[in-house]
Amino acid sequence: MEALSDLKEEIRQLHERTQGTKTSVKVLEATSTERHASIIEKIEKLNSDIEKVNNDIEKLSVKISSDIDTLAKHISELRSLALQGKTSLKTLWFLGGLIASAIALLSPITELFK
Repeated sequence: MEALSDLKEEIRQLHERTQGTKTSVKVLEATSTERHASIIEKIEKLNSDIEKVNNDIEKLSVKISSDIDTLAKHISELRSLALQGKTSLKTLWFLGGLIASAIALLSPITELFK
């Protein structure tokens, strides 16, 4: 009889452990489901943010490309103006030299006629 009561006691302990394990599994399942939903939500938000950043980068890239093209155009215009300025300056120097030479030559001639 004692073996039967020991056996019943072990069955009761096993039943209590099983009930405790069931409760732990249910708690773990509920926690896992909640965490899973939270992770999915964060991943979706992250994907949305990444798409926004990619769109912003694309827009910025187009704007930078446009700005670089405009800047290259302005630099080209400035270069052509600078080259024209050099040519004009060289022409002015040449004409100035000719006029100064002419005046220098005329100066002694006008002194002779006085």
